[in-house]
Amino acid sequence: MKEEEKKELKLLDIHLSAFLAHHGIEPSLENQNGKVSFGFPANEQVYKLMNKFNCDEKVPVASFCTTLKTLRQNVNRKARHLRHREKSEKWKENDLITKYITYPQKKQSERNA
Repeated sequence: MKEEEKKELKLLDIHLSAFLAHHGIEPSLENQNGKVSFGFPANEQVYKLMNKFNCDEKVPVASFCTTLKTLRQNVNRKARHLRHREKSEKWKENDLITKYITYPQKKQSERNA
């Protein structure tokens, strides 16, 4: 593989990402400092499409909006998954902590009372 194909362009702009997805380049979603970023291959086609986006190229509104909504749904799913995973890790950590805490044992006379 060429070195250019291995590089990935990470974007935080959902509108530009939807434009690229609308033109057939599907992003990978990644967590980047608590935010979901969109990963695209760093190649000539992506850069040309980014230039078209910045030059205000016309796109079919309804299909672009559908692409944008789908991308937002994927972002929300990814964010929920990340939050759930963080909670699970905290629960596991808390379980480990409570597992090793020793509570004082009651005396035999106090238990029978």
